[in-house]
Amino acid sequence: LISAGGIRYSVWLDRPFGNKVDIECMADGTPFSLASTYTLAINSYHGNGGGDIMTIGAGISHEMLVQRIEQILPLSTREYLTRYLQSLQKVTLKESANWSFEPETSVAPALEREKHLLFEY
Repeated sequence: LISAGGIRYSVWLDRPFGNKVDIECMADGTPFSLASTYTLAINSYHGNGGGDIMTIGAGISHEMLVQRIEQILPLSTREYLTRYLQSLQKVTLKESANWSFEPETSVAPALEREKHLLFEY
């Protein structure tokens, strides 16, 4: 799953590839428009086609994906996040309910089927 902090969306586990994600609106309630162009910040793994989310999932060829990159930062996302968190005196977590898996009845079977990918080495 790719989490996106600027949009509200649902991932439909029972739909075919290419139709799994419904974007409801931007996080501030502004309507999402397929006719608009958005800038997306992603990590280098996905930016280079890792996980096939951009290539197979979004149908963007690897060549086109590379052409769409506007900026490559010198450090990893993890390093920037680590430095930012270390600079804070206190970290207050806020739940972000901007996405969901649908239908909810698909979540438990999917978790059971794939939890070894996350938790077993």
